[in-house]
Amino acid sequence: MGKIAKCIILMVITLSVLMTGCGEGEKPNLQDQLDQLQHKLTVVEQELSQLKEEQEQIESQLASLQPGVSETTVPLPIPRTATKVVAASNSSDLGKKQADYACDGTDDQVEIQAAIDAVDAVGGGCVLLLEGNYSISDTIDVASNLIIRGMGTNTILTLADGVDDKHMFSNIELPRSRTHLTIENLRMEGNFANTVGSSGGIFFEHSGVEQAVDHFTLRNCYIRDFRYNLVHLYTYSHYFIFEGNHFESTNNVGIYIDNHSDHGIITHNYFQDCYIMVDTCSYLNITQNQFYGDSDFSAFLQFQRGATHNIIDSNVSLREGAGVQPFITLLGMNWGGNPAMEYYKITNNLIVGGSSGIRLKRMATPSAEVKNNLIAGNFVDCSIGIELIGADNNTVQGNKAIGCTKGISIDSESDDNLVLGNDLSGRCLY
Repeated sequence: MGKIAKCIILMVITLSVLMTGCGEGEKPNLQDQLDQLQHKLTVVEQELSQLKEEQEQIESQLASLQPGVSETTVPLPIPRTATKVVAASNSSDLGKKQADYACDGTDDQVEIQAAIDAVDAVGGGCVLLLEGNYSISDTIDVASNLIIRGMGTNTILTLADGVDDKHMFSNIELPRSRTHLTIENLRMEGNFANTVGSSGGIFFEHSGVEQAVDHFTLRNCYIRDFRYNLVHLYTYSHYFIFEGNHFESTNNVGIYIDNHSDHGIITHNYFQDCYIMVDTCSYLNITQNQFYGDSDFSAFLQFQRGATHNIIDSNVSLREGAGVQPFITLLGMNWGGNPAMEYYKITNNLIVGGSSGIRLKRMATPSAEVKNNLIAGNFVDCSIGIELIGADNNTVQGNKAIGCTKGISIDSESDDNLVLGNDLSGRCLY
């Protein structure tokens, strides 16, 4: 029963009791009391109507906070605990008003670092970078249990003119080990023409026996034009994901997975004039990426020095120039007696252009072998489809080579390989 109905019933009961015990001379006085109660009832109804209007306003404000609504429709600050918001010098006025830190367009890494340190002090959280341009003149030191999130490609971080040997993001403070770190939804510009030295995008390294980073995710970022590697995981990085990113650089490394790093997923990324290098790393799944390039050292994957148990599946490589690198290379190298390059699955890749499609090679040392690999279901249209150079115990099955000078090439140093069911159309030689 509503509050108004209860009030009316109570009033009626009260009046009945009062009028039952009163004489005729007292009834006019009771009529005055009834009039007063009715007036109070009117006031209560007006207050309820006002509360209903306020409820509708609050519901409208909550609806405006749903995804896809412009920030200009948000009338109230957003409550937050372990989230710090950073505004660029050219962010909207509303964004600056609600931000915890506002940059001025010079040394903007100072405010970003302050936000990271603030969430790190409470055990982790999110640093949200609003739309705008951020000028970065020194390395941003990331923390564990941290999400650095932009607002898409309109959140632009650019290395400032004159920066020398500075990476945009790294793990600087000792101990270097970082865990559960995500960088997503932003754009990183290396400003190649106006910087010097080996300045890179993201560089994580280890110290002593510590890992560099584990459980690292890089998602939906646009990274381009750096003098050094766009992303470099150097030594003992584990459980990482690169998903939905755009990498662009001339004759440089897009992603470098280095020295005993393992258990990673690289998927749905786009590589323009850059490549992936994997050195002594295992258990990687590299799938459904696109590679495009028209220079010698672009649009390829290279695995070397004992990298094992990796999957390369359903990638696309389109190269306009002949190039000097195959799209996929498994390269056993004679540096200090490396273990075998083995247990790969290279399947369902589309390779068009370049000097060769897939090359398995070891370099004149018994301790570095390329063996026990499966190459199947690939489509190749380049000078040499598939090459085996000093590679043993591999299976080459169900591939299609179109218009190649040589569809499959196997040298005299390669033994015990199974080759069957391949389609060598056009002018292919075996």
